[in-house]
Amino acid sequence: MNISLSKYIAKDQRRKAFFTLHSSLFTSLLILSAMTASCTKDGDIVTAQQPSAAVIDGSCLGTLDEHNTNALAMTLHWTDNTAGRLETNYSDVLLPLNACKNKLQVSDSENFASYDETVVNDGVSQMQFTARLLNEITARLQLTPYEQHDIYVRMATSTGDNIEPVYSNTLHFNVTPYKIYLNQAHVIDANGNDTGLFLYSPDEDGHYEGFHKTPSGWYNMFLRENDGTLWYTEPNKAFEVTKTPDWKLWYPEFAGCYYTTFDTQSKQWTALYIPSLTVSGDISGDMKLDPLEAKWTMTFTPETAGQKTITISCPEAKFFDKSSRDATDKAQTKSIYMNPDQGISYESAQVSLNVEQAGTPQTLVIDFSDNVNGLSYTIEEGGQETHDLLSAAGFNNQWDPIDLIEIENTGIYYGEVTASAECKWGVQILKNGSWDSYYGLSADGHTLLDGSKDNGTPSASVWQKGQTYYIVIDVNKMEYLLTPKVEISYAGFNDDWTVTPMHPTATQGTYVAYVNATAENKWGVQFLVNGSWSEYYGTQPDGVLTSGWKAGGTPDATIWQPGSRYKVTIDTVNLTYSIEKP
Repeated sequence: MNISLSKYIAKDQRRKAFFTLHSSLFTSLLILSAMTASCTKDGDIVTAQQPSAAVIDGSCLGTLDEHNTNALAMTLHWTDNTAGRLETNYSDVLLPLNACKNKLQVSDSENFASYDETVVNDGVSQMQFTARLLNEITARLQLTPYEQHDIYVRMATSTGDNIEPVYSNTLHFNVTPYKIYLNQAHVIDANGNDTGLFLYSPDEDGHYEGFHKTPSGWYNMFLRENDGTLWYTEPNKAFEVTKTPDWKLWYPEFAGCYYTTFDTQSKQWTALYIPSLTVSGDISGDMKLDPLEAKWTMTFTPETAGQKTITISCPEAKFFDKSSRDATDKAQTKSIYMNPDQGISYESAQVSLNVEQAGTPQTLVIDFSDNVNGLSYTIEEGGQETHDLLSAAGFNNQWDPIDLIEIENTGIYYGEVTASAECKWGVQILKNGSWDSYYGLSADGHTLLDGSKDNGTPSASVWQKGQTYYIVIDVNKMEYLLTPKVEISYAGFNDDWTVTPMHPTATQGTYVAYVNATAENKWGVQFLVNGSWSEYYGTQPDGVLTSGWKAGGTPDATIWQPGSRYKVTIDTVNLTYSIEKP
């Protein structure tokens, strides 16, 4: 069978040739090739051969084990019929390589009246399915769990969306699936990774809801149901969803705590942003969102012990849906209450808690990480010091934030970035992922600016492409440092020779580590440069570092006591070190 590329080829003095292609496959490359073709006479028809059908083979496990969902259940392999170039009746008209596209089809009927389809990437000639993946296919085919079913597998090959495909031979297997509980919609990040977060549907009716903490503003994701169905955003229709692979689901500009609903029937989702929580009643104060955990916390000192009744509210929650989209000025402002039974309430609700000890710091914690069991309210002994979560945006003119690591709750943060392009629009250090709350980098190369940006971007003289740098932020001293990465590690404390990295600080050449003392330091300590045992600093008894030489300058029992924790600091510029209790 021939497929007509169907176009009259006209000749004029410039011998132009034009082809109208009735397939989405044939790109501008084909048109350029065809324009150079020489034909024997006006009106010739250029045709291409139908693609060859794949030959498919494989095996299937049969009974799918819900207790071993990662077990290999089905293996398929087939002849690769996509790599070659299609032939035409004119040798001068060349069609693209990989012109054929394969789609794997699985059906519960031999005539494939309905089927589940998977697009196969170019050059792939085999696939394996775990019990979970194959079971998800049977669920989409609506096969009854725990009963044996016939399934049929074939490969469809075509050269365009509007061209009838050719089909491989058909494989026949017997499969007994297990029940899939459609009670979770998993949050899949923009790179396709399962975040471990999910929304919950107790009635398995396609309506999911729950709390979600976003790490940055404009956080985007997909949602995947337990049967493998992925949900996307309708193009240009925020908060409306579709199964058609296209746009990701985007939260609004705020980072932080959201209460999210997602409904597969109405094909809509909503996001209720909770910017703050206020406690009133027997205990009062403002709660803070933990920058790392899905928790709200507040430290207080009760005057008396016993049962306490409180109200936890937010008067200015922002509700986003299809009517508001992600525009803040169109969002509804709602007054909400944290409710022990309902999670979120629009009417005043009270929480009762027992305080066991008076006169000492206590911390009220609301944990919203468990969407199955709901909110948990606890009071923990002692206060909790929380810091902002910082991330850097703007390096290499890229605006996906790079998370920074805080050192031991010190207010000193650092991260790594490799130079690949100029930083045209400056760099911002976001607080808790918010584009409205940030530090800027001063152009003087070391001053941190709170809430303003001074285009403190590295110049070409200090920003070399291919070089990896440390970015260090010290919010205590309001300083920053951008310096080529030199990894400093220690070995020898407690007679343990494991190479352990130290942390860079905002002072050039200074690194810190926090070490638990558990034993003597029999053979001294070395500070290794880039992990090398041949390039290191040795410790002298008087607090001096010596490059490449060690003289047993380790702390004695008077300053190194097992059971204590120490801050170790080295200065590779001035060649000194110190060991002290933090």
